[in-house]
Amino acid sequence: MIWIERLSRHKEVLARHASPTDDLLIGRGYDNALVIDDPYVAPRHLRVFRDAKGGLMAEDLGTQNGLYDEAGARHLALRLDGNTLMRIGQTWLRVRETEFRVDDDRKMRQERRMWPWLVLLLVFAVLLQTLLRWLENTGESTMSYYLDEVLAVASSLGIWVGLWGLISRLLSGAARLVWHAMIALLAFMAILLLDFFWSWVIFAFSSPLAAQYGFVCKWLVVAVACLGHLYVVSVKRLRQKAIIVFLLAFAIMVVQWLMGEPFRAENRLARNAYLRTLFPPSWRVVAPESEADFFARAREMEARLEGLRKEEVEDPTEEESGYPESGDENP
Repeated sequence: MIWIERLSRHKEVLARHASPTDDLLIGRGYDNALVIDDPYVAPRHLRVFRDAKGGLMAEDLGTQNGLYDEAGARHLALRLDGNTLMRIGQTWLRVRETEFRVDDDRKMRQERRMWPWLVLLLVFAVLLQTLLRWLENTGESTMSYYLDEVLAVASSLGIWVGLWGLISRLLSGAARLVWHAMIALLAFMAILLLDFFWSWVIFAFSSPLAAQYGFVCKWLVVAVACLGHLYVVSVKRLRQKAIIVFLLAFAIMVVQWLMGEPFRAENRLARNAYLRTLFPPSWRVVAPESEADFFARAREMEARLEGLRKEEVEDPTEEESGYPESGDENP
């Protein structure tokens, strides 16, 4: 006896059909041992049999849509080893013998209630955001300022979690909103802490370069969060998913860097104003510039500006205006 499994496009088993014989026909016609309801499958599409060595083989019966393996290569005949996936039309099949060894059973774990952890994480995220905004705020703000920001972030996170829940529901049959919400909250808190830490790095080291490329770390956090969402949706093909996610993140970072027009001279000059958040002077790592050095650079800048002023050409609009000078007399 052999078993023929019909698989979904995600390679999950949809149905298993037992065959008492190891020589059978598969197709759309009703005279086959296994009938496949697929318009791209021929009336007699595939034959499964044993070869002279006793191994299972799949043979294409001269159909126009053919027999394909998992890599997409077309075959006239394909050897089956129990793990071989094959496609006819738009249907995935796998053939296994009764002697095929399956994995041992997994130990069931007691389900944990994740809602209390989600509520705790949500409260911690709100407190963290409020605290960091209070530390960065140098003016007077009312409670509505912090409340409005919390509501705006909550709306954005709600949309984000809802989209991933919809994707998870469509692809895996379960929304898993709690897990998606926890991943989103962890990523949000990581971005908050990273933004605060990066602002301190910019201030402590007086680094315009860090200010220019600080967005890279944030996009990496978003990429890791997206990979976590994809893991919740399905644990299969994580390596391919990781490659695609990080390539997309890299492309977005390149586009954002180019949108900043890094090659324009005025943008290079504007990088001098790179401090967005001020911290106590004792938090600096690099010693501040001395007054003598500051005023020396100011005098050098003044000298350069004076030189440019002397080299400045006269405005041509005055020469072409056509008005007589004050000493000229009317004819």
